[in-house]
Amino acid sequence: MQEELGVESDLIPGIASGFGGGLGRRGLVCGALNGGAMAIGLRYGRMREVEDKDKAYALVLELCRRFEGQHGSALCRDLTGCDFTTPEGRQKWSDLNGHEKCRQYVSTAVEILLDLLGE
Repeated sequence: MQEELGVESDLIPGIASGFGGGLGRRGLVCGALNGGAMAIGLRYGRMREVEDKDKAYALVLELCRRFEGQHGSALCRDLTGCDFTTPEGRQKWSDLNGHEKCRQYVSTAVEILLDLLGE
């Protein structure tokens, strides 16, 4: 997405590090959606407090709606069926080859983003 947005920063991977497992392994919103919201913010986010953020809100809402339409949920715990706060849950994810599932969720989010940003 950095290339698509024309934004390059060594900070981008680092600031997203806590997204895994649905925000610090809590099973909340899928990290792919959090990353998508960040990408939308880079393109349409406000630079000053007084600027309008409605366009960014509308795009993030549509990203979530489409993602949920394809996968049935936006929550990591629902998508993976794992509780990442426990060693057993993390082992289950590993046993199920969870990285492949997550790659699909990231792929879906990127596809939706490319569509939304191209509109």
